[in-house]
Amino acid sequence: DRAVLLGLAGHAPDTVEVDAIEPLIARIRSRRRLPLADGPEVAFDEAADLLLVPEVTLPLHANGMRFEAFDAAG
Repeated sequence: DRAVLLGLAGHAPDTVEVDAIEPLIARIRSRRRLPLADGPEVAFDEAADLLLVPEVTLPLHANGMRFEAFDAAG
């Protein structure tokens, strides 16, 4: 979950400052806003908007992810 949040906010694992990770995550969670990389900041309710389904795997890679994004109209 933390890696997904950081990635969506534009931070790469090999360049994000380690000491900045916790404050970045805390800010997203406390403000309930996700600053998208090179884009707008959007409302974000982690419990409702980031759904991890560990019992479902995708073909070709065990750690694969599927992303879906919706605007205010659904």
